[in-house]
Amino acid sequence: FEAKTAMKRGFLFLLSSFGKPKVFLTFFAIILLSASFNSRLNGLNWRYVFNSDGKGYYAFLPAVFIYGDLSFPFVEEYEKTYYDPGNFSEFRMGAGDHIVNKYWCGVSVMMSPFFFMGLTWAQLGGYEVDGYDYPFQVAIAMGAIFWLLTAVFFLHRCLVKGFQIQTHLASFCLLFFVFGTNLFYYAIFEPSMSHVYSFTAISLWIWTFFRLREKHDATNSLFFGASLGLVGLIRPTNLIILLSLPFLCGGFSSFRSFLIKTLRSGKLLLVMLGGFVLLFGIQPLLFILQTGKPWAYTYGKEGFNFLAPEMMNFLFSFRKGLFIYTPLVFVSLLGFFMMRRNVSLLLFAFLAGVVYLLSSWWMWYYGGSYGMRSAIDFYPFFIILLAGAMKKLPVLFFALCLCCLVYSGIQTYQYTHWILPYDGMNKEKFKTIFLKTGDEYIGKIKAE
Repeated sequence: FEAKTAMKRGFLFLLSSFGKPKVFLTFFAIILLSASFNSRLNGLNWRYVFNSDGKGYYAFLPAVFIYGDLSFPFVEEYEKTYYDPGNFSEFRMGAGDHIVNKYWCGVSVMMSPFFFMGLTWAQLGGYEVDGYDYPFQVAIAMGAIFWLLTAVFFLHRCLVKGFQIQTHLASFCLLFFVFGTNLFYYAIFEPSMSHVYSFTAISLWIWTFFRLREKHDATNSLFFGASLGLVGLIRPTNLIILLSLPFLCGGFSSFRSFLIKTLRSGKLLLVMLGGFVLLFGIQPLLFILQTGKPWAYTYGKEGFNFLAPEMMNFLFSFRKGLFIYTPLVFVSLLGFFMMRRNVSLLLFAFLAGVVYLLSSWWMWYYGGSYGMRSAIDFYPFFIILLAGAMKKLPVLFFALCLCCLVYSGIQTYQYTHWILPYDGMNKEKFKTIFLKTGDEYIGKIKAE
């Protein structure tokens, strides 16, 4: 009896301790840093911190601060020096007689403090000051972890203060989503991709919204506008998050009051718009420097097909379906039944709009990737759903989340060991490698 009592007290102590920000952030940091140094930064793997689309997201920094040339003439040189043949990723696009970067610069803005750390390290340590040598890639890998931890910190505060979730439950919800989805993979193995940065920017925006509602002053107005500008600067389509405001307000009545209060505060509205322009306006400035015009469509023939969205494939396809490869997102949807009906309908409508938008992209599966990577940006809203569900039925949802955590861990291992291919999956292939980790399955399923 005494042993059981001691175990129970110990378990309760661990639960209460895990709810403290210093404790769970330290726990997250240890795991993330260990994973990064044992995988991505192990041996010569550091050369692929900048990979695929991430090369384009990052390229603004060396272009401006090392080469002083926004036509990106250094691409062939770094590809020859640091990358194996066949790994070339082209992000330069023609815009009339000019060359522009296909991607927007928001990720570079968030990477910039770590770029300068890498630059200083390279200069003092005798490395090549080319933007791509070891110090630069390590610094950016650390930057992705920093920004993920930042998102975790502010989302935890949102859950506790904005949605009245117990601190330890909020910590566990974040634990499951960080390590039980493809968010972990993109933070560690492809840290130059945009998804961790968008996830963080949207998390910060949600937090600044709650701060603004709590105190409608110039400081909070500025940060609310600036965080929204950062969201758009990374990916303009993510400005769809504005449609989540009725949900975040708790209903249309509260949203109407918030909107009226905001519009009536003329000076504060100008401060908010100023914060938005301060960040979002960086991209038009870059376009002017590159082309002489404040706007350029940089995706060529790529675009949206709003008349034929692939919503079912987006959610359920064995190729990249969100619910197939990230079942924790599906589990979180049960949180709709734990909310007030009018609030749950508002969130459902917003997330349905997100799925419609993302599945309307001409390449609904988003190329070679682990799972439905485009959905990662909006995981903060699914975390809110999961927290609401866990608040009502903690034991049941803890068990379900634990299963998803194990499932995701196995899939991450499969993807990083060439068992799960980056594209071309179907039902039969999925069944063949389901939960398989043996060496005999490496390369058995080919990407198409």
